[in-house]
Amino acid sequence: MEKNVNKLKKIWDKIDDAYWWCHRNIRDEIFAPIWYRFFGHKLHIIKTSLRPAPWIETDTRILYAVMDTLKWFVEHDMDDWIIEHYEEKMADIEKIEGEKVREVSLQLLNEKIEGEKEILDIITWWNNYNNRLQGLENALDEWIDSWGSARNSKEADNLESPNPRDQELFDKYTKMEQDLLDEEQEYLIRAIKIRHKAWS
Repeated sequence: MEKNVNKLKKIWDKIDDAYWWCHRNIRDEIFAPIWYRFFGHKLHIIKTSLRPAPWIETDTRILYAVMDTLKWFVEHDMDDWIIEHYEEKMADIEKIEGEKVREVSLQLLNEKIEGEKEILDIITWWNNYNNRLQGLENALDEWIDSWGSARNSKEADNLESPNPRDQELFDKYTKMEQDLLDEEQEYLIRAIKIRHKAWS
């Protein structure tokens, strides 16, 4: 009797394993890709705020992909209520029995809040990024206009040596460009370091 039960159990286990193998493979390998390609959420695709263009450099696409993904997280998935109700959460933790559990809970709460503050700081910078780009473009236009008017001027005898005003505008533009590149690198690194906190 026991031998027959064990034999039936082994057969049932094989049937169960076969069922779950088919279920997982059909769902994950066949059904899910078709469903999500046409109907479901497309979270496997990163949408950026870049305007369509014939060519966008890879470094720019990386910047926008990281920052726009983090911005999406803030707008759709971040538990911003934790920061707003910090005192309430602290009071709840104080009621927990067991000192070790309280310590771990408090540590997790503080890490989550610090992570969310860091994410919000990065996104504040990103929300101001287009203004910085516009300022850079304005500085470039100012230098080009000054340089062009000097070339068109009848008084400009020696165009080989730039006048001090042109050099000053060019230096201003290159400094602004370098500052923005440095900031992009800094905030990208910060975003990558904080990515494990971007969960709800």
